[in-house]
Amino acid sequence: MEAKIYFQLVLYILGIISLIAVIVLEVKLFSLEQKVDKVLDHLEREVNHFNEAFTKISNKFNITKNISAFISKIFLKRT
Repeated sequence: MEAKIYFQLVLYILGIISLIAVIVLEVKLFSLEQKVDKVLDHLEREVNHFNEAFTKISNKFNITKNISAFISKIFLKRT
């Protein structure tokens, strides 16, 4: 009888330890999720900056291309 009580006590203590371990892991997982979210937000901002810069360069190239095409047309009309 006494062994059964000790066994139940050991199981109860192991259950409490397991519950504490799960809570600790959940807290660490939540912290890790927050860090990942910060990194993803930072990467998203960097990608947006890159896209804006690329669009500006692309637009300038297209404007330059259009200007050179216009100048070519002017010279072609004169000749």
